[in-house]
Amino acid sequence: MFSKITNPVIYIYDGETGEFIAETKFSLSTDAETALLDLVNYNRIPPRLLLLNLSFQPSEHYTPPSLDRPVKRIGIIKGLFTDSVSGELIPVEIRIKYDARAHGNLLGNRYFFDSVEYSNIELEGINY
Repeated sequence: MFSKITNPVIYIYDGETGEFIAETKFSLSTDAETALLDLVNYNRIPPRLLLLNLSFQPSEHYTPPSLDRPVKRIGIIKGLFTDSVSGELIPVEIRIKYDARAHGNLLGNRYFFDSVEYSNIELEGINY
């Protein structure tokens, strides 16, 4: 069982073409961290995830998440998950398909979003 997630990052791919879009660092809200822990610990797929403070390091195929409508994406979330018994940090990789929709871009920077919501999440696999 895991109790905490640190250093989360997601590698994002276009859901239609499979092309790499960006590596993205982000912050986890308490709800999102709980949802990801439930996914890894109990195989409970969350109905949605809200990621905060997303900082995109784009590829040449970068397209920002849409504020108007969801876009299909494939993602690999990586982070260090804290083992609740030993306290050891275990690298975990979660592969998902999802729809992404931006909710906040207060700075107007196409490489930073205050929040992006993931919905219609399909689990592809979890690697330890």
